[in-house]
Parts: sequence; structure tokens; C-alpha cells
Amino acid sequence: GEKINSEAKMHLDLALMKEKDSIIYEYDFGDGWVHKITLEKILAPKTYPAIPICIAGARACPPEDCGGPWGYQNLLKAIKDPSHPEHEDMLEWIGGDFDPEYFDAQLYLARAVSEDAHKIKREMNNLGISEADKKKRFELDKIYVEKLKVSLPYWEKAEKLNPSEQEVLDELYSIYGDLDMQTQ
Repeated sequence: GEKINSEAKMHLDLALMKEKDSIIYEYDFGDGWVHKITLEKILAPKTYPAIPICIAGARACPPEDCGGPWGYQNLLKAIKDPSHPEHEDMLEWIGGDFDPEYFDAQLYLARAVSEDAHKIKREMNNLGISEADKKKRFELDKIYVEKLKVSLPYWEKAEKLNPSEQEVLDELYSIYGDLDMQTQ
């Protein structure tokens, strides 16, 4: 069969080494979100940012914890049909409008770049008040600020492309606020 590697131990640059190499990635093990990732092109070192980028795509990312591909199909049926018994509940659960055809490469890139910062902030928020936790929070805070500084230009570009997108505005407000707190 196919070789299975833990994503915690495998780096993409080792799994995808030449153009057209591909891997199968299962996200949220058990829900059945299986993705094929193909390395389309390797760019010269000075022509790309230090992170992988998404330049195109299709369709919106399914909402988190919607029950895998089968739950997602049920969600789409429910929100499309106002007479569906779960129509109102599903719309409320996803926070209102959801367009499964919508895709914004810059927004998805900004989200991806920010994910490490969000993980660090969650970890910081879960720390207690012991001296060890205070020390850990101080160390994580430095990393958090650096991650925010990296993500900021991606969110600013997303705002220029779509200045009325509420998620973008909320994220920028949060980043600006957190970075300002660090300079005081």
C-alpha cells in the first residue's frame, strides 16, 4: 500500500520534491476529508515568498466540523431549500449567508499565514498564572508578535482587494490592536 507519514514529522519540501509530485492528505481524520496536493511548479528562489502560496482555486472551504463530505452535502441541501426542516438551523449555525461557489485566493492565503499566530494565541490563553506559565507566555508572546507581523501584509492586501469583507476587517482590527499592545 501507500506509505503513511505523520504531518507533524513530514515537511512538504521533502514530500513534494519535483514538479507534478503529489501527495494524499487526510484532514480531520475520521471525517473523510481527503485532498490530493500536487506541486504544479517550482519557482526560482527570489520569485516567491518564504511560504507556499495559493494563486487560484475553486469553491468555498466547507465550514469546520460540518460532518465530513456527507455532512457538507446535507448542509448545502438544507441552506439551498427554504422548506428543508434544517434550513434555518443550518443558516444560523454557519452564521448566515454561505456561498459554496465563492473563492478568494488572497483571503485563503491570509487565513493560512495567520493560522500559526492563532494557534499560539490559543495556547497563551490556556496558560495559568504560575511562574512557569508566565515565563512560557512571555516566550510565546515574542513568537506571536513575529507571526502577526508576517501575516499583516497578507490581510492588508486582502482588504485592498475586498474592502467590505467583514472577516478581513475584523482580523486587521485584531492584529493592529495586538501589535499596538506590544509596543506600549
